[in-house]
Amino acid sequence: MKKILALLASTIIMSSCFAQNDQINLLPMYGNIKKKPYQLKADKAFMDKADKDFSNRKEGSEHYSKLAWGYYERGDLATAMKRFNQSWLLDSMNCQPYWGFGNITGIQGKAQESNKLLRKAIALGCTSPFIHEALASNGFEMFEKTKDSQYLKEAEKSIQESLKADPKNARAINQKAVNFYYLQRYDSALVYINKAIKIDSLVVNAAFVKDVKKKIK
Repeated sequence: MKKILALLASTIIMSSCFAQNDQINLLPMYGNIKKKPYQLKADKAFMDKADKDFSNRKEGSEHYSKLAWGYYERGDLATAMKRFNQSWLLDSMNCQPYWGFGNITGIQGKAQESNKLLRKAIALGCTSPFIHEALASNGFEMFEKTKDSQYLKEAEKSIQESLKADPKNARAINQKAVNFYYLQRYDSALVYINKAIKIDSLVVNAAFVKDVKKKIK
């Protein structure tokens, strides 16, 4: 099941060589670390340039968020993190950087940190069902680590939010099957697996289906 969970979260393998000092741009919000004089100077130069390139900093923040998502989709998470940080630097009230931070930290296996960032994104106005799917995946990961059923309850809430936005969201329906699996309600898990397959078979992992059917027998 751990392999299945990993597939649900991401197939991207992250590097573990993040630096703590000079590469704070590889940490969300620069790690909230006090910056050195040369880093503050670089920030000022960046913001001065942004003030010239864009009509306001909110516009600049949106621009760098879009750049960040492009790198994210291509699997270049290090560059995506840098661009999300620049977006955040220009407008800390833009929800997009927090969403990006949450996704990347989730991929890194930092589920609790990811949840805080994703919830911040929601609080600032991001409404995509993808955020709730990420929260659900984090809930599964935390359950794997702790066996605390509270994480499954939190995951279920996130899944319901995804389905509220789109009742035919095959990814969320598949996550509901995973939730039932963890609750050892294998018949219900299979029901939702079949529902997901009817909508989009690509979201359902064959090994997961096999495991559920084996449990029923």
